[in-house]
Amino acid sequence: MGARPEAGTGPVRGRRDHRAHPLRGGLPDPGVPHRIRGGVQVARAFRRRHRRRQRDGEGRHQDLHRPHARRAGRRPRAGTSSRIANYLGFPGGIVGHDFAQKALEQAKGFGVEWEPLRTAKKLNVREGAGGSTDPHSVELDDAKKSTIKAGAVIVATGLAWRRLDDSTKANELIGSGVYYQALVTDAEYTKGQEIAMVGGGNSTGQAVVYFAQFAKKVTMIVRTDLSKMSAYLVDEINALKAAGKVEILLNTEVKLCEADGNKQLKNLKVGPKGSKNQANRDIPTRWLYVLIGGAPNTDWLGGRLQLDSQSKTVLTGRDVTGQTGLTSTATSVPGVYAVGDVQFGAPPRVGGAVGRGAAALAELFGYIAKNKQYFPTYAGKPGKNEHRS
Repeated sequence: MGARPEAGTGPVRGRRDHRAHPLRGGLPDPGVPHRIRGGVQVARAFRRRHRRRQRDGEGRHQDLHRPHARRAGRRPRAGTSSRIANYLGFPGGIVGHDFAQKALEQAKGFGVEWEPLRTAKKLNVREGAGGSTDPHSVELDDAKKSTIKAGAVIVATGLAWRRLDDSTKANELIGSGVYYQALVTDAEYTKGQEIAMVGGGNSTGQAVVYFAQFAKKVTMIVRTDLSKMSAYLVDEINALKAAGKVEILLNTEVKLCEADGNKQLKNLKVGPKGSKNQANRDIPTRWLYVLIGGAPNTDWLGGRLQLDSQSKTVLTGRDVTGQTGLTSTATSVPGVYAVGDVQFGAPPRVGGAVGRGAAALAELFGYIAKNKQYFPTYAGKPGKNEHRS
């Protein structure tokens, strides 16, 4: 089976340890870089530009003058991608982890505090209008029940990964052969072995192409077809199929995940889509990657923002009902913005998410200029690494 390095040994970049698996409730070692991938799309709370320190409701001091980032979703899709091939400036493509790492380093250079191990639990929006200077706030799920107070909030909490149905018993084996993300550094541990991947989108396609360089064979299990996958990935996968490195099972789904005596995945039973537990094939494998997309991570908002009734994504701009003149990323609550996969109508591409994030920042500065009472000490001056023409 796929051996992984023990804690404290071997390469740490992206290593797996099911004892600290993010979907099993464990906390990864804060010093291990894989928390960047295992971190998530964040709710970026732009704290009021106070130079003083203010005590929150639990008695803990909060420094309110710097941008702050908290996790509130599961994982960013870009950060887990085996290869992003169509992002401007990277003609040879770039590994998702490397892209996320560079983005994080750049954000830190502008004073963003990154704390992926503390999760946003609840959004509280400012009550009242006019001369009120009360901030928005984000409650955290840490032991102290801390609260981050902010003049404005950007919600970029992305998706919470969809899982296989409990009847498949896949969720009993998370971290023990079943994974809801394909880490680049897993690939070397699959060398010479047969693995399986579930999904028919670009994330799955990118992972199949990358892992096929290491694994003996990759079996793709697709519930429908490959119509949602980019053409260049379909072409690459068909070439790998012709070489015997990939097998594609269309209109097929996992019926059951079987474990050995050590409660590690050993076999999959698969069958036609929609048939009731009618498995017609066994796939012996120690590795199952489930990459079937996710649902917008908006439950933590507690209904405080307008959501689309079907997709549960956050309505922004002209899609907000009962309001006019809103900027493109502004939500139904003044001073709260939404970008990325959590935003209604957003394209599922990293380029679109980056562009909308940049738009939100521009809109935020306009909001600050018109609502200085929420940012009493903000001077509008560039940071130490910021240059404006």
